[in-house]
Amino acid sequence: MKIILLFVVLCLSVLVNGSRHNHHSHSGRHNHHSHGDHIGYYWDDYKRNRLLKGVVAGKDIRNKEIYIGIAKHVEGNKEFLVPGVIYPWDAEEHMTYEWNKGPQTVTEGFRMLYSDYLDHMVWIQTNANDVRHLIHDKELISAGYDEEHNKYYIGRIQIDGLYYAGKIIISNIDDKNGFHCLTKTGYLHTNEFEVLTHQMK
Repeated sequence: MKIILLFVVLCLSVLVNGSRHNHHSHSGRHNHHSHGDHIGYYWDDYKRNRLLKGVVAGKDIRNKEIYIGIAKHVEGNKEFLVPGVIYPWDAEEHMTYEWNKGPQTVTEGFRMLYSDYLDHMVWIQTNANDVRHLIHDKELISAGYDEEHNKYYIGRIQIDGLYYAGKIIISNIDDKNGFHCLTKTGYLHTNEFEVLTHQMK
């Protein structure tokens, strides 16, 4: 009788512990996906106290790090998601992005690109022609879309030691195809740039 009771107790213990383990595993997966898009990176509300996990685009003229962001742009009765640059070190934290060759600034409601594995976020030097092949060969980070539903990808360019981040558009229209950003001298459109990719290591 004692042997039977001991066996029953052991079986119940295994069932309880197994159930507890499965519950925690499911909870972990749920919490991760609530962050956003991908196991290696995700978009989430900008929080200054989370900068250590933010994806850095480079440094500004003050040698301060700038970060990749995304914001909602309203044009008439249409809404678009547009990538840009977050400046967390200014008196008023904000994100700036390019739209119709000019600057747009938002001070709230924008999101930042985060990663738990920042070394997996890799910039690749490319151009407007080769980036079309990279879409199939690499995992490019998409960040919104334009009025014709062309995807935006994240790019940057270095000028005089400073990095300027912006959007890459792959289009058959020359004026749209390539990299678009804002520099200290104004709007810039170029066919030579770096593209942000995610690479498992």
